[in-house]
Amino acid sequence: MRAAIAFKWAAFGQRMWIARLVVFCFFFVSYITGIQMIVGTERSSDDAIWHDPTPQAIAGVVLFSCCWAVNLWYLHLEVKEMRDMGLPKYLQQVNNLCDLASFVNVASLAPLLFLGRPEARTLGAIGTVLMLPKMANIARGAKKYSLLTTMLGEIIADMIPFLLLMAFVIVANAFAFYLLAPTDTEGFESYGNSWFTAYSLMLGEFEGSSYQGSFWMNFFFHYYTIFVNIVLLNVLIAIISDTHERVQEKSDERFLLMRAHYILDMEADLSKRAQFDPLLFPKWAHVLVRVEESSEQLWTGRLQAIKAYVDDGMEKAEVRIYKRLGHEFKSLQGDIQGMLNDQKKDIEAMITGRQSLHLNDQKIASSVAERLRSLSPNAPQPRGSLAHDAAEPRGSMVANAPQPRRATDGLGRSIPQLHHVGARCVRTVEAGVGRRSEAINVTARLCRSAPEAEDEGRSLRI
Repeated sequence: MRAAIAFKWAAFGQRMWIARLVVFCFFFVSYITGIQMIVGTERSSDDAIWHDPTPQAIAGVVLFSCCWAVNLWYLHLEVKEMRDMGLPKYLQQVNNLCDLASFVNVASLAPLLFLGRPEARTLGAIGTVLMLPKMANIARGAKKYSLLTTMLGEIIADMIPFLLLMAFVIVANAFAFYLLAPTDTEGFESYGNSWFTAYSLMLGEFEGSSYQGSFWMNFFFHYYTIFVNIVLLNVLIAIISDTHERVQEKSDERFLLMRAHYILDMEADLSKRAQFDPLLFPKWAHVLVRVEESSEQLWTGRLQAIKAYVDDGMEKAEVRIYKRLGHEFKSLQGDIQGMLNDQKKDIEAMITGRQSLHLNDQKIASSVAERLRSLSPNAPQPRGSLAHDAAEPRGSMVANAPQPRRATDGLGRSIPQLHHVGARCVRTVEAGVGRRSEAINVTARLCRSAPEAEDEGRSLRI
């Protein structure tokens, strides 16, 4: 796209732009000079030019006639553009409306100047202002002027809401000053004078004595100057600065876009023969681009460049932080999960060990009871013990069997029977779940000592 715009600009665009610029300069100079020579002639405002012609007036008529001829050429271009675009689309653009208004103004100004009518001065002033959009349209060909005109257009568009607010503030405060000021106060005799005084106060022009007559005039004076001169004007400066930075940020792209539109406008003004010229509109073009040794970026606005740099750095920092936190979180989550799994395994192993210990204790108690029954099958077991529950079920005849006679030694001391020793062994096993090894050793020792005591005739105290 850049190459196509550059080729068309070099082929015919620059030449046509220079021609249009020269025509506009001639149109503007002839308009200003012709009106000044005609209106500046010393004569009565009601006298026509031909009543008392002077060399200055004649020269002014000649120059304004040239301006009128150029105005007809502009009308030809506008009619052609209107035919190509269509009337609804043509009327949607502000530049086209200003061009039509400029043509109507120049066309109606000519007879008023020749007749010497005082309305010619008013139309001449309006026509001067209408020259500005036409000049801005032609300035699109130059890069610097294109950026300036684009910036002014963007600033005016952004200022519209602010201007409406400012107009409301001025109108409201002008009416307040008109109501509060005494009738003989200079500058507030009517609402029109009050509005002009309020507008001048916004620019810093005021008479201090006019606002010292009453408390409320003094109060509104301070309120108006602080709110308008300080707050609103600084807001306006901020809006203009922001618009300037936004336009400057994409200055190259905006310039290419403006030049492309201008080239399209000039293509529409070419003749049919020129539009089919292969030199101006080839099927293809070979483009050579020079490779720069060092590519330096253009300065695109201080605030926007700093903001873009900071935003890019913040985004990269956030990405790095998120990645690092994600890895650390996953590692911490894995460690916690491993700790939980280890705790779970330990708890399950503890429960399994206790269950197996309980089963082993029950097996040991049952084996001891079986051994005791084998040694003394008719001996009763103490109630509440595992041996008693294992050896003597409830309701059995063993529980109701008669107790055997006690054996005594030669001194008359009783010798305990094996079933008493067996009961002691069983109770020891039941009470020693937490001290399993010690209980088993005591049981084995007692079971081993009972037969020896009975054989040797020694008594054991249970």
